[in-house]
Amino acid sequence: SVLCVPNPLGLELGQEGLEEVLSQESVPQAELFVERMLRHMGGRVRENERDEFKNMVQGLIAQGSDASFPDLASSLGSQPSWAEFDSNAKCVANRNAPPSVVGEAIGWTCQRATSFSCDDRPAYCNNTYRIADYVFSRYYEELGASASPLEDCSFGGAALFAPSSVYGAWTGSAHCVTGGGAPVTHPTTSREYVPTTIADVTTATPTTTEVGPLTTKTEPSSTTSKVLEDDDSTTSANASTGALSTTEVVSSSSVAHDYVPGFRIDDVAPRFASH
Repeated sequence: SVLCVPNPLGLELGQEGLEEVLSQESVPQAELFVERMLRHMGGRVRENERDEFKNMVQGLIAQGSDASFPDLASSLGSQPSWAEFDSNAKCVANRNAPPSVVGEAIGWTCQRATSFSCDDRPAYCNNTYRIADYVFSRYYEELGASASPLEDCSFGGAALFAPSSVYGAWTGSAHCVTGGGAPVTHPTTSREYVPTTIADVTTATPTTTEVGPLTTKTEPSSTTSKVLEDDDSTTSANASTGALSTTEVVSSSSVAHDYVPGFRIDDVAPRFASH
């Protein structure tokens, strides 16, 4: 049973890991291991070529202990027809690695980088993983064409060579990797604020000034800014479009209308409540 054997997703991507998974003589287990290798090289199996991929894995199992990890890596690196590779793949932080491990790898890399300074990272690369995306991707490119994803983009498990479809799904990563641009921010827009709840009405604090026989009351009109936030960055959304928001900030300006003496804002609430 596969429940009693090591998980191929956790095995070392090296000769020892390959021998361990092949000793299980399980095609599905070996497929997981090889696909993991392939993803770490910025590739993936073409969905319409799964049978071809399976045949390759079965041949690998047949080799048993004679199978060589360097030979397998070379074979995958030759970009077989059953695989497709992303030219925008980057060396980025492994989100499954603990932040402490990633942090140590950042320190190690920054000490050895020569073509860039880790102190120059932009402010939006503002947590351990995004800082690592900035550092690892640049250091890997610094190594040049001879760099190997499996050997030079690992940092003790802190990094992986990921296709853009993977790191593009991580907040901020695409902006921090080499070649990435600053995130685009949109200015907030304003619209007239109309009270829609009893709380909006009863919490308003009118100011009054005496004007002849009548009193003029000034009530708040408002501008509303819709702000859409995620865990890392703030992006403004146009309020007039009805976009979803998590925060609504109201600022007051003044609009005047005639106010009859003796008519108080407190008198409004009971009439609302009675309907």
